[in-house]
Amino acid sequence: GSKSVEFNIVNPTITISVTKVWSNPDVDHEGVQAILTGGATTVEIYLGAENEWTNSVEVPKFSEDAETYGEAIQYTLSEVSVPDYDAVITGNMTDGFVITNTYNPKTRINVNKAWVDQKSDEVQVELYADGVKVGETVTTEGLTYVWENMPILKNGQFIDYTVKEVNVPAGYKAVVEE
Repeated sequence: GSKSVEFNIVNPTITISVTKVWSNPDVDHEGVQAILTGGATTVEIYLGAENEWTNSVEVPKFSEDAETYGEAIQYTLSEVSVPDYDAVITGNMTDGFVITNTYNPKTRINVNKAWVDQKSDEVQVELYADGVKVGETVTTEGLTYVWENMPILKNGQFIDYTVKEVNVPAGYKAVVEE
């Protein structure tokens, strides 16, 4: 007679490790979520003090999608944003990923123009950080302007921001108050 043979093909898995490094490890940090993505696979990975900021996950090695069936899956890593920190992700799925978070708090800088007698509905201003001009001269729409997400620190030192008005009309004097 005839024989029937069944094959059960199992997609092998690979283990990918993720490590979290803080620029200021002496501060207590909340745990964070990293997101590993490859093909149709998305896995959330928790990193916290409880697991010493290192975790690993097993994921499929090959794609099971119709269009890419059997191809090796390339995984990438991202992190759920941590306020006041910049993240840099290094490494790869073979050697493991490392997320380094550097403390970089941000602020907003507001400028409000007040005329002794209303001369204009706009003003040209420049922002300086430690005496060095930042970006372009801004012409406001109305008498206010806001610079968003400006760093507070540079090389661990506080940045001294100042604003200067440019093209002050003849007969007027610009006075800056903080």
